[in-house]
Amino acid sequence: FSILLACSAPNLSAAVRLFDFDLGRTRGWSGTSGTGPYVNTVDGLTITMSTNDDWNPTLKGFASGFSAGTEVLGMHDGYSIQISFSHDVKFMEFEVGRAEGLSGDERVRFTATGLTTFDENRGTVGSYDFQNQFTLVAGTVLTLTEVNPDISATVINWKRIQVEADIVPEPQAYALLLGTVAFGLGYYRRRQKRRSS
Repeated sequence: FSILLACSAPNLSAAVRLFDFDLGRTRGWSGTSGTGPYVNTVDGLTITMSTNDDWNPTLKGFASGFSAGTEVLGMHDGYSIQISFSHDVKFMEFEVGRAEGLSGDERVRFTATGLTTFDENRGTVGSYDFQNQFTLVAGTVLTLTEVNPDISATVINWKRIQVEADIVPEPQAYALLLGTVAFGLGYYRRRQKRRSS
């Protein structure tokens, strides 16, 4: 009986692990265009993104290409994207899916309550560790602001961001454990009953 439970029960302790969020689907999320919010959940961790700027003048709101990702720097200066998570997360890395026309002074600025402002200016397609692998508290809004002083014909899209989080299993995991225990207990009792008769 104890062996059955040990093999069947899910691990309900919180575990630090990595989560990847695809940023190629922000435009037209849920069949609509506009400023968001874009909401996506991966294994119990939810990201919410929104913007008040028209990155894409035609569709409004986010500008994204499925393969290149979401535009975080374009031919304007000062546009921003707001990001928050359902749990505390540590920002680990990001992937640049498109980078064109850089003159060298462009960057993406990160600001949030309790965070020392810093910039990222990677202008080549590829994956990069965040230079400041900071922790964002659940519900805190992180603002990414493009800095493009000469409003050059620059485009940078981020395809993916990766965060680390310590996620406690969802309630359905506990229901699964209780169901497993009940099944095991019933099996054990039936077996004992058969032996005694």
